[in-house]
Amino acid sequence: MRTLAETLCSDRNVSFAQTFRYQYIVSPDKLDLPGFTSVQCGSQWVASGAALRRVMLTDCAGNSFGVCLGVAVDHDGNLPEEALQQGFDSRSPEARDALEECLARLSGRYALIVELGGITYFYCDPVGMIGAVYAPETRRIAASTFLCIDRPVEWNPLYDRAEIEVGEGSYGLSHTCDAHVFRLNANHRMALDKFETTRFWPKPTDKFTAETNDYDAIFDEMIDAGRKIMTRMTSLGPTSLPLSGGNDSRILMSLATAPCLQDVTQIFSHINTYANRRDAHVAASLCAAKGVPFEVHDRKILSAPRYVRRLAARRYQVASGALAAVPKEIDNGLFLHVKEDSIVMRGHQTNIMRGQYLVTANPEEWRKPRWQIRMMSLVGNGKFNAEVAQRFHADFKKHYDDLPANALERSADFIFFETLVPAALGVLFPGQDHAFYLSPFNSRRLVQLSMQPDTEYRLTNAPTTDFLLRADHELAVLPFAYELPADLNETPEAFEKRKQRVAQGLARFEGLFGQPAPIDVNEIAPLATSTEA
Repeated sequence: MRTLAETLCSDRNVSFAQTFRYQYIVSPDKLDLPGFTSVQCGSQWVASGAALRRVMLTDCAGNSFGVCLGVAVDHDGNLPEEALQQGFDSRSPEARDALEECLARLSGRYALIVELGGITYFYCDPVGMIGAVYAPETRRIAASTFLCIDRPVEWNPLYDRAEIEVGEGSYGLSHTCDAHVFRLNANHRMALDKFETTRFWPKPTDKFTAETNDYDAIFDEMIDAGRKIMTRMTSLGPTSLPLSGGNDSRILMSLATAPCLQDVTQIFSHINTYANRRDAHVAASLCAAKGVPFEVHDRKILSAPRYVRRLAARRYQVASGALAAVPKEIDNGLFLHVKEDSIVMRGHQTNIMRGQYLVTANPEEWRKPRWQIRMMSLVGNGKFNAEVAQRFHADFKKHYDDLPANALERSADFIFFETLVPAALGVLFPGQDHAFYLSPFNSRRLVQLSMQPDTEYRLTNAPTTDFLLRADHELAVLPFAYELPADLNETPEAFEKRKQRVAQGLARFEGLFGQPAPIDVNEIAPLATSTEA
């Protein structure tokens, strides 16, 4: 029997091997899939596409105990196969606990399938951007929905399929487009023999609040880990860094020290809209400041032929496992200008530092489900109402009630981190077969550190300024897109907006870090010339 993924590829006249080249499937049965190869791990067969990085895991005694799929790097710059050879004993009674300690400091887009104590477990990256959905009926777990089942889709009755197919609303919480296929909460392990899930993070001792005098250690640990992670990732092959005019990509750029930044194969901005044109203008100024090449991919100049774009769109819809709206860069063909088979580093999860999802610092408000359900964009713009809130209330409450006591200190952050982000990236990233998209700033420890500062401080966006001043003050002083006027000139007014925010950060600097500020605010000057994208 063929998987639904194979059937859909045949129906839409696209290559299965190409469409699913970065995907995987874990099954109790060995499956013969075009372009996939299989290895056995405990009671399971792990099949993966030709482009997905796969390494076998061995412990300190040389015992083989599992497989790692995708790209992952720990806070010391080690790959999993290196870290787990340094003192990890897969046959120890404490092996599972030791592995989960390692996972807390592992960033990237990955899945681990391991046999410990006679049980085969599945773990994935902290937001499931590798794609992690499962079907109890077939007892499979895979990167996307259509690999999990062999039958036609039974459309999820909680959602308006037609709306989602045109980009209005999205599947969220633990849901997929199929009523009987579910998205794994990435902070749960799955015991594949029993097909049962159990939360393993956070640990009861993990803290999600901190005093102001701890902020220096928090920022420095994030910067040190981020630099080691990005440096190692850029050594694995071609890498691409998309830049915008906002916070998240600039934070990644600040973590790429001079040698690492020079090793990035490609730094670019896509221009699909006027807002993207602003992004590209700011990105160009960042690259000019650091003396690195910058590419602009403008849809008005570089759009691909229509048949190429339609073929790529069909592949995306099948690979994403949602038959949903196609991202703009695929729809207009700009994806072809991203280095093929590169690791594309996106700034997701850095936004936890600035509490993007919180809206309010009042924990009492976080206990009210309605506004959090609304933030999940489960329905189209303007269509959220009391009926929608009630429709998803039980699933929301099930997730909220699953949070451990220490996570309740940052419950709204966890709702964002564990439901909204996986539902978005777990569809978007597996759907792209041209390159391997990931976040290098998403280890559970980095997420924990990002949540710890005071919520009111985070909601002011001050952590972005303070982080950049600590990591790379040259990038901190350049205006963001929202500070520039409509004509994109770095006017005195725009420069003053940035200078005022930097001045506030410099005033905090000595108190936060116990060191003199890295620059004098009076010495900050606009770029000598406007850098056009």
